[in-house]
Amino acid sequence: MRFGSLLFVALWVLGTACGPSSASNPAPAAPGSGAPPAAGAAPGGSGASQAASGGELLIGGTVALSGPFSEPGRWYQRVWEWYFRDLNARGGLLGRPVKLILYDDESDPNKAANLYERLITVDKVDLLLGPYPTPTDAAVIPIAERNGMVLVQGGTAATSLLRGRNNQYTFTAFTSLDADWAKVWVDWISTLPEAQRPRTVAIFTLNNPFTLGIQKGLPDQIASAGMRVAVNEVYDQGTTDFTALVQRARAANVDAVALLSYFPDSVLLTRTMAEQGLKPKTAYNAISSGLPTWTTDLKELGEYAVTSVQVWHTFPFKDVDRLARFIQDEFKVDFIPASAGWAMTVAQVLQAGVEGCGRVDQDCIAEWLRTHPVETASGQLKFDREGIPEYFLALAQVQGGKNVIIYPPNLATAPAVYPIP
Repeated sequence: MRFGSLLFVALWVLGTACGPSSASNPAPAAPGSGAPPAAGAAPGGSGASQAASGGELLIGGTVALSGPFSEPGRWYQRVWEWYFRDLNARGGLLGRPVKLILYDDESDPNKAANLYERLITVDKVDLLLGPYPTPTDAAVIPIAERNGMVLVQGGTAATSLLRGRNNQYTFTAFTSLDADWAKVWVDWISTLPEAQRPRTVAIFTLNNPFTLGIQKGLPDQIASAGMRVAVNEVYDQGTTDFTALVQRARAANVDAVALLSYFPDSVLLTRTMAEQGLKPKTAYNAISSGLPTWTTDLKELGEYAVTSVQVWHTFPFKDVDRLARFIQDEFKVDFIPASAGWAMTVAQVLQAGVEGCGRVDQDCIAEWLRTHPVETASGQLKFDREGIPEYFLALAQVQGGKNVIIYPPNLATAPAVYPIP
């Protein structure tokens, strides 16, 4: 494995941390249990990752800083660096300083898998942060489960990875699984006068576990709103010409489009729609218009796109205002990008689990998270036995180069623009 491409980020306390309470000091581990289990070992549970009392806590993960997922990946890096730096300034975790180790997985699941093995067996981290996106999580979740390490992740909402897999240590920060990811869009359409609703829908889906999961749930939801799926196409990663797909949708005279894809593809699909004269009444995309680069890359072509969001600068949830100020001050972005919100939620859940348990004990942290609500930037999360929280999503629309919330009504900041002019 090449380590020249690895990115290390170490955050250190510069001042004196507050003295830990008795609950902050774990009981001494049994002889030989202080190191994380080697790859392939049976889950270590409470014996895994028992850090020395009073020393620094190592938190490790990977982020995509290069490759096709680098745009959202950079937001994970930025938020995690800021979050744990600030946590150290306020006394650390369990009264102990935190050191953050992040590697660039280059958007490659195989590299990520190797790097998480390294984090556990070589770096001997005490805690893990999950990667992004779904293919990378698919490679990493089994490693964390096999090694008995809690993995709080905001990288996948794929039902195929999270339901019925007997995951004991995996917790998702997403407030919806893939099958219901676009449901908020359909719910909003259902509030329109029946005569004004779209009649036919085209669905373009990247061949990826997460986006395929959205596609699986969407047709029934569309039918329940009195619409019909006229085009339902799956394409492979690396596709660079969407002309044929868009032409099929135009020939079917669809008046709604769902782009179930990641950022580069959603941008190219939107441009191709404009070039081919496909003008739907509403255009949904799974993630992409929640990123600042959507409007900078597409400008007026990106107007009026809608997407699902769970963290927003106007929501009355824990530390949303603090996250929004950081993003505005440091990056001059006036809303919370989707991946920044997920990253914040991951960090909050991990911190809450460790503090709730009172020590670095993987089984204890996992059980605490399954049995206690956690206040986060995504609202209050209550995890089920499979580490999945209750459903919540809102719908954002690009208007005048900025995203506004148009649904649900109690969180809306502007009326929807419909149909697209």
